[in-house]
Amino acid sequence: MKYEITKPTNKKSMFDLFFGDKFYDDFFAPVTGSVGEMSSWRPAVDIIEKEDKYLITAELPGVDEKDVSIEVKDGVLTLKGERNKEYTEENDNVYRCERSYGSFMRSFNIADVNEEKIDAQYKDGVLKIELPKAEQKKPKKVSIKKG
Repeated sequence: MKYEITKPTNKKSMFDLFFGDKFYDDFFAPVTGSVGEMSSWRPAVDIIEKEDKYLITAELPGVDEKDVSIEVKDGVLTLKGERNKEYTEENDNVYRCERSYGSFMRSFNIADVNEEKIDAQYKDGVLKIELPKAEQKKPKKVSIKKG
């Protein structure tokens, strides 16, 4: 059974009010598969906030590390990749194909992140992205002069 947290449509949660919908993603879904058909391939992603950073963990089973890219531009982190079929339709007798293949793309708003210090590691089909929070600017106290 798969559980998915969905964005409320008419009511804002405390997370939404505080973070301003920062991590709701997928500006470009659905994604076209490698053979021109619509792909249902969409890797599962966890997003966790720590005191000093955010952690994004994506499950990418069957995806080669060389087929994954991460880009950061204008406060948006984009994760792209492709999972290729392990068979060719002409030469193999495929009786059932339940696994999804093709390209995927996920995008996340990361406005308060130090983009220079983003770190990513890939091991055993799991991509872990560490996004250190940007230093918060301290409020400046303005003194009032006697007029």
